[in-house]
Amino acid sequence: MSRIAGGASGGVLFLGLRAFGAPRLVAIGGAALSALGTTLFFSSVDGRAWFDAHAVAMPFLCAAFLFASRGDRPWLLGAAIGLATLARLPIVAATPALVLLLSLRGGIPLARALGGVVLGGLPFAAIYVLYNLLRWGTPLDAGYAMLTVGDVFFTRGLFSLFYLPRHFQAIFIEPPDFVEGTPWFLRPRGVGMSLFLTTPAFVWIFASLRHMRRDAALALTAVAALLALLPDVLHGTVGFQQFGYRFSLDAQPFLVALAVAGDARTRDGWRSRPSIPFIVATVLSVAINLYATIAITRFGYWQ
Repeated sequence: MSRIAGGASGGVLFLGLRAFGAPRLVAIGGAALSALGTTLFFSSVDGRAWFDAHAVAMPFLCAAFLFASRGDRPWLLGAAIGLATLARLPIVAATPALVLLLSLRGGIPLARALGGVVLGGLPFAAIYVLYNLLRWGTPLDAGYAMLTVGDVFFTRGLFSLFYLPRHFQAIFIEPPDFVEGTPWFLRPRGVGMSLFLTTPAFVWIFASLRHMRRDAALALTAVAALLALLPDVLHGTVGFQQFGYRFSLDAQPFLVALAVAGDARTRDGWRSRPSIPFIVATVLSVAINLYATIAITRFGYWQ
């Protein structure tokens, strides 16, 4: 199930990038980057509990980006967010930005868009509440609260601004291990690895910032990414055990859209194809993730 969901998300993301405005070749590159050149590849292949949750959420998160980008019926966006959130709770935080994007792209009044999204998400919110009542006796997820009891990583509760530095280290500078005397001289670390070492093509996210003042849809996509990641970067742990920074998957469609826009978006529109440097970075991203997946799943080469 994990591998099917992770693979299927690439096709949905392709449609989302096309609806966002990306030309065909750019959208193909973005979908390939997402499926094969990010930690989604390892997470889908491995398929254990936390990884499986990310992979299963991904097609629905990509569908939410698709519906918002093409200004589709609001209840579809609400249902997609609801389905994704049942697997990964932080995703629901992106809802305000996606509602605004849908309203902008579809010319739908904001109040109507918000009402439709809420209506579409209500059945899944009800499932979430009922499930928690059955297993915990409370509508909230008491399992998360139990994490904080006597755990060295949650000294300031489940969420705190004091946890930000550990996430910034994990996202920007966490390196792999270097091991002598073995062909697997770069060993993935269980605590994680920098998002930009795992997926070098994500460096182009920063290049997209120059277009946001003139492109409201691009700016809202960036806000959606920030909102989805906000619960993660305030969380007590950085997501270990993992390859890369797995919490980035909660914002993956938005990050990929920003990366391809950083490369192929111009002042006058979109270029018809990715640039050579971006293609090289995408191929390098795929190679890194393929290397790590083989090293970990086939040879157990993981500290």
